[in-house]
Amino acid sequence: MFKVDREKCIACTQCIQDCPVRVISLKDGKADINNEGCIKCAHCIAVCPVDAVSSDDYNMDEVKPYNKETFTVEAENLLNFIKFRRSVRRFKNKPV
Repeated sequence: MFKVDREKCIACTQCIQDCPVRVISLKDGKADINNEGCIKCAHCIAVCPVDAVSSDDYNMDEVKPYNKETFTVEAENLLNFIKFRRSVRRFKNKPV
C-alpha cells in the first residue's frame, strides 16, 4: 500500500501530475492515493521533493536518493538500465 505522510506533504501536486493512472488527488490540502487503482509504479515516491510518499510493499530503506555526483551506471548495465527506467513525460506543444 502506498501512503502519504500528511505532516510532510506540501501539496506541490508533482505526484498528481506524474501519476500514470491518475489515482492521486488533493484531499483537505494534501495528496491522497487511491490504492485500489494504483499500479505500484512508485513514480509518486520518486518525484516527491519532501519524501512524503512511501510504501509498505517493499523496504523503503532500499530506496536511494539520486545524487548526481555519485550516481553511476556501469557500461555493461547501461542498456538494461535504460530499458527498465520508469518515466512519464509531460509533453508541451511548443518547439524544443
